[in-house]
Amino acid sequence: KYSIFTEMKIYDTAFLIPVHPPKYTHVYEMINSFRENNICIDLYTVFSNNEDYQMFLMKDYIKPIIVSGSLNNKSIITFKKFYGLKHLANSSYEYIIVCDSETTIIPENFTSENITEKLSNIFTNKKIYAGDISQLDDASTKDFLTSITRSCASLFSGSQYEHLRNITNNFNLYFWWSDIPVYKREHLVSFFNIIDYTNIEYVHFDHVIYQLYMVIKEDFQIVDTTPITNTKWSLEMLDTDNLDILSKLLTIDYGFGWVTKKMYRSRNYNFLMINKTLLIYHLDR
Repeated sequence: KYSIFTEMKIYDTAFLIPVHPPKYTHVYEMINSFRENNICIDLYTVFSNNEDYQMFLMKDYIKPIIVSGSLNNKSIITFKKFYGLKHLANSSYEYIIVCDSETTIIPENFTSENITEKLSNIFTNKKIYAGDISQLDDASTKDFLTSITRSCASLFSGSQYEHLRNITNNFNLYFWWSDIPVYKREHLVSFFNIIDYTNIEYVHFDHVIYQLYMVIKEDFQIVDTTPITNTKWSLEMLDTDNLDILSKLLTIDYGFGWVTKKMYRSRNYNFLMINKTLLIYHLDR
């Protein structure tokens, strides 16, 4: 495996992606981006069963994790992500990026040094970037987003739950995928001693749970970005080429590690390249 990769080997970081057959094309595209740019990084793909694995055509370029036993059908994606993470809890990686298949790299910035800098800064800065959904006009959307954060917080103990309620302004600060969904491998044993992922439901979003864990265990702080961006959502919904807004996010230490396909456009290109953005996500939107 990886015999064609001779230029750059990334040792301390791995990707983990839950996959199923309709999304295989996206994974093939990511693999081809690695191949075309002589990048060697371990890519773990979590399959629901052996039949799905057998359908995957580029087996030589992945490290498969195949779920044994039954899936949690209430939250298949989060279950598969946590199943894969638990598999890697005693691995040698420092960081594990856990994303969906509709993600790709920005080759010019995807260097070992820049990856380490971007990911380590997340854990050094200890900031979680959120939007204030209490200002949303759509009450049903607001209630749903609030229920995600509330449900994730409910996986923690009573006093911890109340602390999370306070720090999220009664669960009105929403931060799903504002930043690269990266896990520090050394936290995983402790994390899974708290979180029983076999009983999770649809409203339990993997990285939200981990970020709440980081609030409790590592003193991470939640930063409201809505006064800067006027985006009443996480930075997942940021859609601007206003350099004043983007520059103000830099002043609160936001790293622009990844952006959506909407944000990766010509008028933002120079800014994102200067700030060494690594990844593009939501390729299907």
